[in-house]
Amino acid sequence: MKIMKYVMLLSVVLISACANNKKMTEADALPETVMEKPSMITDLGKVKVTFSDKGQWESLESTATANVSLDSDVGIEQSMNLATLRAKRNIVEFIETEITASKTTETFVDTLVKQQLSVDAAANLTSKVTESIKEDSSGIIRGAYISDRKLLDKTRTVSVTVVVDRKTLAVSSMLRAQVSR
Repeated sequence: MKIMKYVMLLSVVLISACANNKKMTEADALPETVMEKPSMITDLGKVKVTFSDKGQWESLESTATANVSLDSDVGIEQSMNLATLRAKRNIVEFIETEITASKTTETFVDTLVKQQLSVDAAANLTSKVTESIKEDSSGIIRGAYISDRKLLDKTRTVSVTVVVDRKTLAVSSMLRAQVSR
């Protein structure tokens, strides 16, 4: 029920933003770095990070599961909500603790070396990626959205994938600015 309220609020904000502003194209609304094509992906445990060769993070993705405790639609929805919260928590924990961990840095560097970069270039790019994630960390979870929801009947569990990317982060920031006017 809360999700529907947020969707309706978001729709109202979008409609009012369109009515109050000049017609904006996607290129006007998003920074140039958003339009770069992601070139590298590394899986860091619970979070998959996509980033460009310029050192800009492009997306963070996490999948989490939850058991279905009640055999009803309400039970399934509660489990979906729990799995969503777990996936978001994975991203937050990654940003708060793992992004600066030496193991994460080593994984980044190893991934880049396998893509034919020198160790120095890989370390430099890793530093840029981690810095760009840290710089945007305060707003990252606000730009998160559910990209996939599944009910796994055989195991009676649900799986939810949450993604945040530069585009949704930019849109989220635009919407927040519109609401605060």
